[in-house]
Amino acid sequence: MVREPPHSRDFMKLKELKAQVYDLWQSYINYHHRAVVQSNQFKADIRREFGDLRCRNTWEKAFCRYSALHSRIGLLDADRLIWNDFNFTPDRDDYPYRYRIFEEWLSLPEGLDRIKTGLEILFRDYTREEREDANGFLELVQEQRAAGKLAGVPIGLIGSGTTR
Repeated sequence: MVREPPHSRDFMKLKELKAQVYDLWQSYINYHHRAVVQSNQFKADIRREFGDLRCRNTWEKAFCRYSALHSRIGLLDADRLIWNDFNFTPDRDDYPYRYRIFEEWLSLPEGLDRIKTGLEILFRDYTREEREDANGFLELVQEQRAAGKLAGVPIGLIGSGTTR
């Protein structure tokens, strides 16, 4: 089950959402397909993959999927996912979509393994004080684990106060 905040004011305006989807789609096409982006292909791709372009839900699904795919671009260190991509805090535009973005990431073949590796690095190489900067991610992981979505992920140290 996908949980979202109940207040629509927390979500991006549709115009902004569409612009974000376009930017993410463009980055994905450029990087993963090494192709020249043809703007006229954008709406056709979104329609084919996500449905009716008149529906906000179509654009939200596209935003979440392409946000997850965008996290793969230039990913060298799994802990970057924790510090940058998935360290969701209320001041971020993508905060209301965090559960869906994270679920999209977990649906990728390497998704869960990268999260496991990132958590291992976090608890091995960083102090408790440094880990507090990743609190948005750690809260998300705790919530997802409580919902039974991260079985087998080594996150027993979260909240234990362990330092290096």
